[in-house]
Amino acid sequence: QAQLMTPAEETLDLLSHEKWTAADGIAITAERSGDMLVAVLRDPQLTSLEKFQKTPRFDYNAKALVQAEFHRTALQATQVNTTRGVPRTLWRVGTAKFSIDGHPGELPVFNFNPESGGAIDKHLFIPFGDATNGAQTYAGGRYVEAELPSQEAKTIAIDFNRAFNPLCARNHVFNCIKVPGKPLPYKLRAGELKPFNSLDPRQLKE
Repeated sequence: QAQLMTPAEETLDLLSHEKWTAADGIAITAERSGDMLVAVLRDPQLTSLEKFQKTPRFDYNAKALVQAEFHRTALQATQVNTTRGVPRTLWRVGTAKFSIDGHPGELPVFNFNPESGGAIDKHLFIPFGDATNGAQTYAGGRYVEAELPSQEAKTIAIDFNRAFNPLCARNHVFNCIKVPGKPLPYKLRAGELKPFNSLDPRQLKE
């Protein structure tokens, strides 16, 4: 349950309402994040929204679009750490091996919600770090998504130009998956750069 007591002392179940809006325009919604329930506040009158600039990005890098070898593994539930110390469960489905401009790379590949019966769905989640973290990109690493063309696929296309920052790069209230394993030992100049108001992950609650 996600109950809210309004100023009029009315109790609302946020899960059965699309949102609740206060007189000053602030909207509160309840949203699911994996096995967690998160209350999200949105203030349309924030002056920072008027000043928002789009997230800076590297110039398009054709070499960052790779056809990676996909080494499938048995579906495995994996506990990963998060910025707020609340573990999340991802499903390890394999490993992606690739090369960018002569530099080899290997990253774990995950599903959030495998289909019933243990099948891998098409949505793949790949968290990663690299040598740009902290200077040009968010210090906590970035994420990229890919699709599995078929259950029998031996390769997957990974476009690191689509790499994006965790929400924690902008606001510490979010609970973000920490990038597992070691970062790539080279600079992967593709995708989103550090947001203008990026936070150092060391400032986030462990």
